[in-house]
Amino acid sequence: MLWIFCALVVLAVLVDSARLRRRAGRLPRLSANVDPPANSFNVINGPGVSLDEGTRISASEYALKKGLTVLDLWPAGLPPDLLLGLLQLVDVDRFRGQRLGRMITAGHAFVVDADVLSRAQVPVDSTPLDPVSFFEMGIELKRFACTQTDVVFAPDCTAVPLPKDQRRALARTAMGTAMPTLYAIRAAWLLTLVTLALTVPIAGPAALVAWMLKPVLSLAGTGLRARGLFVYAGLRPLFELWDFVVVIKGRWRPDRPTEAEQVEALRPIYAALLAEGQAAFFQERRLDCPICKARSLRTTVETGDLFQFKPGRFSVDECGDCGHVFQNPQLTPQGLSFYYRDFYDGLDAEALEALLGSTPQVYEARARMVIGHGDPSAWLDVGGGNGHLCCVSRDVWPKTRFDGLDLSSGMELAARRGWVDRAYNGLFPDLAPTLTAEYDVVSMSHYLEHTMDPIREIQAASNALRADGLLLIEVPDPESCFRKLLGRFWLPTFQPQHLHLLPVKALERLLRASGFEPLVWHRGETHYPLDLFLASSLFLNLIVPKPPRPWLPPKGPLAPLIHRVGWAIGMPILFVALTVDVLLSPFMRRPGFSNTYRVLARKVASP
Repeated sequence: MLWIFCALVVLAVLVDSARLRRRAGRLPRLSANVDPPANSFNVINGPGVSLDEGTRISASEYALKKGLTVLDLWPAGLPPDLLLGLLQLVDVDRFRGQRLGRMITAGHAFVVDADVLSRAQVPVDSTPLDPVSFFEMGIELKRFACTQTDVVFAPDCTAVPLPKDQRRALARTAMGTAMPTLYAIRAAWLLTLVTLALTVPIAGPAALVAWMLKPVLSLAGTGLRARGLFVYAGLRPLFELWDFVVVIKGRWRPDRPTEAEQVEALRPIYAALLAEGQAAFFQERRLDCPICKARSLRTTVETGDLFQFKPGRFSVDECGDCGHVFQNPQLTPQGLSFYYRDFYDGLDAEALEALLGSTPQVYEARARMVIGHGDPSAWLDVGGGNGHLCCVSRDVWPKTRFDGLDLSSGMELAARRGWVDRAYNGLFPDLAPTLTAEYDVVSMSHYLEHTMDPIREIQAASNALRADGLLLIEVPDPESCFRKLLGRFWLPTFQPQHLHLLPVKALERLLRASGFEPLVWHRGETHYPLDLFLASSLFLNLIVPKPPRPWLPPKGPLAPLIHRVGWAIGMPILFVALTVDVLLSPFMRRPGFSNTYRVLARKVASP
């Protein structure tokens, strides 16, 4: 049966090579130009690069002609493995239109409009000193010009080789915490191909040769001029092994504080915050349900913080009458501030940004729910973080003004990026009196469960909406069978941040009491097939948590290694869990099984 697997490998190589070759053929190319355009762009060179004047002029003209404000130049002479990686990750036909797409730069040079540099707060004469800084700058520039960024091949430029000792740090930046796992998969794949070549007659060597020839099949004759293409293809296994050695041996780090140094700098701050204990973080325990006032409460979950492992114990109660699930005792504003710190900002800000930007189709689905029920001229997204929903929704509602409101400073960043037209910072109930009848749509996506008083939030939405305005809400569904099955490892339990989990009947009761008429309920449609995968991730995180953290005692020098090895060992478990989630998905898309629901309601009266 192994020969069948080998045949499938050959087929997969041929299909993927054709796909990459098509992308390479469709990559736009700069043409020579001697007439400077009216608006010449600023140049940000990669380390060791000096862009020639002719290329700068040609790139500026191309950007103006295409309506671009950021252009990443791909030079000739890139290593074949890097060029293949770029073509794998960058769909040249769709990259510009991907509002939340991540810039994967060739590392050579950017031409950038001055306005983008100003909003991104990048000095005009900025020159990154290392490839990591250049890569990170590309990610941020794409966010500030999300539909005005593109890539182009610059045939008159020659790639500057990346110093070997910097490859590890750059790979770590590009792949994040998944880097060790991805390299382990590459090593396992190479070992598998070599083993098949030695043990399976004809088909095994064919699979290995096909994999070795993939760079040639993908790039030869496309005009991209990869450096040493045929030598690389002929010796690809050796080049792969050499890359592993270089990455493992790499010790270079960017000239900036390491994560460990940032953690140590934060220790005194957290020590001061915890100096008087945690009593101020919690309110008095309730004896009745905050929704229906019934006193038939029972505790369903008692847990610590499974995400950041900040100190504290949290209880989750369920009302026997209306089914409302809530944290009891509830956090105070001071407690919320403590447990939110370094989750949405600070230490974990970039990881969260990457996570929120990974599902544009979810934001689009929320925006499309309004179709057929109104034509909004003004939309307010409450609790919108960094403005991802507003950014994506512009493709669905291009004439709508999108404003955002959040307690964090994320909306101010969204305004600078151009993702929202107006940013509000603060609590919605406090700001609502200044927004009376301002909006046609108010959206609350995974926001109500974080609020201290959902009733006040819905009443604030009524105040901000015009007559017949629409309220769009998406929240976790506590009626999901997985809540009881997984307990504290069901992700939407999310202690200590989730204060309220409203079942459908409870939310409908609140909506009607606040003058809203529900129009459409989406339950099965909004299910995310990740319950078992995320539960397994939380369990693995509990066993081998990420060190270090400034609110926890320092761990030994082997802690980071133990964390990486533990997660590498747990990867097969996560893969199996995700596979089961996907297989169960068709059966989970129904009330009582789905983990999320969404409702669109119309304002019919004042609360």
